[in-house]
Amino acid sequence: VLFAVTIDKILPHVKLIAGIHKAAVDS
Repeated sequence: VLFAVTIDKILPHVKLIAGIHKAAVDS
């Protein structure tokens, strides 16, 4: 359960970082 909660908390940050990285690469 703890692992699932950790993933749930980290995933939005991973998506955010990936989005910023993609934007930086595209620009």
